[in-house]
Amino acid sequence: MDPKLMLLIIVVLLVLFIVIKINANSIRGKVGEKRVSSKLKGIKNGKVINNLTLFVSDNKTCQIDHILVCTRGIFVIETKNYAGRIYGDDSQREWTQVLNYGKVKNKFYSPVKQNNTHVYELGRRIHYSNLYNCVIFVKNNISFIRSEHVFTLNNIKRFIMRKPEIYSIEEVELIVEKINGIHIDISNRKHVRNIKQMKKDIDNNICPRCGSPLVLRAGKNGQFYGCSKFPKCKFTKRIT
Repeated sequence: MDPKLMLLIIVVLLVLFIVIKINANSIRGKVGEKRVSSKLKGIKNGKVINNLTLFVSDNKTCQIDHILVCTRGIFVIETKNYAGRIYGDDSQREWTQVLNYGKVKNKFYSPVKQNNTHVYELGRRIHYSNLYNCVIFVKNNISFIRSEHVFTLNNIKRFIMRKPEIYSIEEVELIVEKINGIHIDISNRKHVRNIKQMKKDIDNNICPRCGSPLVLRAGKNGQFYGCSKFPKCKFTKRIT
């Protein structure tokens, strides 16, 4: 066979493999989000908003998987459908996914820190307190995660129902209306580009929330990077 033709076939097969893998990941993510949305709809006096997109600054955006507004508060929810063992805690910027009996290890940005940005951006727009950062792992594989913000499908409802009732049903409706009013329409492709830009800014010590420089600070647990506009902006980055 002609070497050029062979090379072309290999390239086409590689592209097809990548496309199929991306689509499979996307489908798994959508299935996970649908399961979470169905679970949240069972919360008494609750309203669920799915896939809310907000402008962060300039052309940067963030996308919130789910927001549950109920008489017990406003729950900002990030859904993860990762397989394998997941290792991480609230202080770490990167968490680890372990697959194939430890032979494969993947790093990913902390979903708790990711969702902290969502909580911050939503809170400064709607001007309500009692916003809760919740990350749900659909496969219930949270045994090796040390975080008060991480839940399974089975225990998220218990967490919500233990909160005291603070809003009336009328207030719930008003909050939902306010949140729906700040949603923007944007393509998924553009949103992915914006996420990559946000991660690039963090690596370059630029605050992803307000665009200000991150400066070196000292805390009780050692040095870290914090937004130069503190206390107005409380974004922090751990030194790795």
